[in-house]
Amino acid sequence: MNQALPTLTRVADYQIEQLIGQGSFARVYAVRNTLDIRRPKRALLELIVQGNREERNLRERTFKRTAEILEKLNHPSIPRAYCLFENDDNFYLVQEFIDGINYSEYFDGKKSPLKITEIERVFEEVLEGLAELHRAKIVHRDIKPSNLMRRNTDNSTVIVDFGSACDLSALDALETLLGNSNKNLGSTQIYTPGYAHPEQREGLVPATFQWDLYALAKTIVALRLGVNPPWNQPWSVEDLGFSQKVEKLLKEMLKTEGCQLIDACDALKFEPKPIQLGQTSVSSLPPITSTKRESNNKNWFLLAVGLTMLAVAMTGVYFFLGPKYINLFQDQEKLQVPQCPNYVKSNLNLPVPDTGFAARFYYPETMVAGGSSLEIWRDGKLLARANDNIRGFIWIKSLANGSNFPPGNYQMRLLVPESIPYEIEVALDPDFPFYYLGNAAALKVACAVPAEPQTS
Repeated sequence: MNQALPTLTRVADYQIEQLIGQGSFARVYAVRNTLDIRRPKRALLELIVQGNREERNLRERTFKRTAEILEKLNHPSIPRAYCLFENDDNFYLVQEFIDGINYSEYFDGKKSPLKITEIERVFEEVLEGLAELHRAKIVHRDIKPSNLMRRNTDNSTVIVDFGSACDLSALDALETLLGNSNKNLGSTQIYTPGYAHPEQREGLVPATFQWDLYALAKTIVALRLGVNPPWNQPWSVEDLGFSQKVEKLLKEMLKTEGCQLIDACDALKFEPKPIQLGQTSVSSLPPITSTKRESNNKNWFLLAVGLTMLAVAMTGVYFFLGPKYINLFQDQEKLQVPQCPNYVKSNLNLPVPDTGFAARFYYPETMVAGGSSLEIWRDGKLLARANDNIRGFIWIKSLANGSNFPPGNYQMRLLVPESIPYEIEVALDPDFPFYYLGNAAALKVACAVPAEPQTS
């Protein structure tokens, strides 16, 4: 893992001891603070800046944003971030130094295989770390064995390498699709083959927390099999020897469609359904006595009388109250619909404003374009309203007077026919002046009629 000492030996007040590793977004060094040698060793991340100007700006923004978020987090499974600074036109982030090895060392016979109990402990600790990230609206996007470190002190697990992480609270389609899916942004990859969710590999979908869950499940299977995917040998989760809860949870997380878990917080609360015991055969039942038979007959008679009286009462309600009241009851029941699965697709060819709001969603196939609307409110006042000229997509670029939306807090209200209105409070700031409501974490429109997933 460790590499030779680089030609760069000092950055600001930090003496570089070793180049630990390098990814697509950053180099990582082991450093010491020259001003206070009593301070512990730190990890210094140097942002790798390459590509055209647009990609360089985007990388710098993402690096700064990630540093700001990590600095606020405090969890044993996430490295502490201490400070972000600029030196000689390069950006650096000082983080906690993790003294240990990454889990890729357990592949191909490099180290003795982990026991099942050890792997289950890794699973739980990474889930807890991801839950902390997901609560902060962060998707790691590159969970894999080489991005998990095992501390030498207590064998606990730490998630590392946040160079591909994205902030869903300030996410637009451009940031989500950085890389191979957009030729104008170079060829930067934001996933690892074998571990990434199929939708992440396609590069046409805003990031979701389920990507991290899927990648973690593949990581746990890889640790059990002792080799990176793809796997040549046949395997199934049931044959890996995990506990019932871990087995059921892994199967749910590996679903590419229809996963019932929204994020890692859901996964931590997951409880498998108890196994239904088989029904006892008729021959093993004791014989029914005449007393029990008479009692059963009496119960059936009372039930029949009750159903008859109920039918008569319902008929009277219909004729006396009128069909309109029945329709009212039906309409109210129609609103109590389950939330639809969120398969939100995006397309960079759609016009994306520099400032403002956008929403992508699905609704019943019976509805026509223009039937849904997006409202922007601030301080109890309606500022803007627009309909979906493109089916299932609305964007608002500026206020009615032509000026852009100033930084601050806004309320977005999405109204879809035959669906429960969806409301969310969002913030615009100079770094992220555009809010894109089009990811599974944000958009939860209840569909009156289930709609099939679509691809723009």
